[in-house]
Amino acid sequence: MMDDRNILKKVKGQTILVAGDLMLDTFIYGDVDRISPEGPVPILSITGQTTMLGGVGNVISNLYALGCVPLPFSM
Repeated sequence: MMDDRNILKKVKGQTILVAGDLMLDTFIYGDVDRISPEGPVPILSITGQTTMLGGVGNVISNLYALGCVPLPFSM
């Protein structure tokens, strides 16, 4: 039985085709101090924002970090 270190050594440098939807995830952070009087909608005071790869882009990033050569395919 292989342990995790042996598996990582075998995939390092391998080219891997990765198919899926490339996405860009945006996270908006803030505080809600009040609810809109027009409807039950919270009013957000934005304090920060983060953008990162999502969907198959996250998988590509993880494979690259493991030492693989990801080959993305997306339409």
